[in-house]
Order: sequence, then structure tokens, then C-alpha cells
Amino acid sequence: KMFEEQTYTPESPEISSTTFEEDISYIKRVQPNTIYSNFLQNVQNGVVKENNTIISETDIIKTGQSLSVEEYSYIITVLGDANGDGKITSSDYVLIKNHIMGTKILSTEAKKYADYNGDGKVTSSDYVLIKNYIMSK
Repeated sequence: KMFEEQTYTPESPEISSTTFEEDISYIKRVQPNTIYSNFLQNVQNGVVKENNTIISETDIIKTGQSLSVEEYSYIITVLGDANGDGKITSSDYVLIKNHIMGTKILSTEAKKYADYNGDGKVTSSDYVLIKNYIMSK
């Protein structure tokens, strides 16, 4: 896989996980198809919500959901998940292609989600990586 799982532990609150990185108000680089129970395996007192409702432990983590730990809250970003369903599919591929071609520009939030390679931009590199990810399934 292109990205290896990483561990990050900020000073407060105590978050330690091999399934994501924490960055100010975003949880970045969550792998596609990550199950809620696996996502929170090493996060103490963490709760994932979608539209203020706690999700089931067997649900897939999706872009745009929130992680609450103590008084802190983070927005979740799944790698390459431009449409917010927690998976990388041809729908994400088309959204990124249309953005690159200027046909339909992604929102500021969707750009964060579509940035598969983590370089801060949505480019043909992200498009090719997502295509390769889909083709390798």
C-alpha cells in the first residue's frame, strides 16, 4: 500500500492510533473501509458521530463524521473519499477527474478529502492513485 499506518499521540487529549493521524481539527489519512471498532481501538473515551448520532461499532468510518474525545472534536477525512461514503469507488474517481478538468470544482472540504497523496492539492497524481487503487481491488 502507498501509505503505511502511523501512530500519533498529541499531548492532550490522549489519542494513539494506528489507523489515522491527528492534525488540529482533522483526523487525516483514515484508510478506506475502516470499521468503527478498529478505528477506535487505541483511542480512550472516543466517540464517532454522524449528524450528532453515534454510529454503530460495525459501521464504516466516513469522511465528514466527527470524532469526539473529551472536550475535543475532530472532522474525519478518509483517504481519497471525495463523496463521503467511506470507500474509494469510481464515484470518487469521477469527482476528482471533473475537478481537475474544471468541469465541476470540488468544495474546499471535498478537496481535503480527495487529496489522496496528502500533498495539499488535488491533482492528476491523486486521480491516478485512486484509479490504481480501484483497479487493484
